[in-house]
Amino acid sequence: MTAMPWAKAMLCAALVFCGRSAAAIAPAHWEFGFSMATGMNSQLYSCFVVKVHDDRVIAKENITAEQFILQAKGLMKSKANPGNKDLFKEYGIELCGYEQASSVQEQIDACDPFAQVWCLRFQEWPFKDGGRSAHESGWAETLYAPSERQMLLLSEFGMHHFLDVIHGPAAFNLLRKLRDESWVANYRQGL
Repeated sequence: MTAMPWAKAMLCAALVFCGRSAAAIAPAHWEFGFSMATGMNSQLYSCFVVKVHDDRVIAKENITAEQFILQAKGLMKSKANPGNKDLFKEYGIELCGYEQASSVQEQIDACDPFAQVWCLRFQEWPFKDGGRSAHESGWAETLYAPSERQMLLLSEFGMHHFLDVIHGPAAFNLLRKLRDESWVANYRQGL
């Protein structure tokens, strides 16, 4: 018996022993993700492509928000979107609905799927001169992090610590919820 068939037999035996068949093991794949950890260029969030196996992140690569948007829209080559689909459209996230916007900032925010991510973590805009009103309110119930109640809401998206990476469909679902007034109201104050 050669070494290779013996190794395969041992692997199959180990998989059966662990209660999994070889067919049940899905290969690792890449997904888009983001976290509320501060990122490059003083952004109040970080964007990634993450390698996922058994729903666990096993590798992550930082990308800019612009790269995330272009890749997720299928306009730039991406290992997390090899089919070049418009994932924003697929997950019901309408970008650039600025015809209802009353200010330039509202127009920018309508096109930026990450414009409100900072609100999840902070109670108020954390920079003194960041181009936004010094009195702009975030949604967090505590100064620099979501409250325990808010973390329960975020756990629905796979976030168990406020700096965890939300990835895959959960990332797009949370970005969609940030535009849902009733979800935001519940996050801010509880209903």
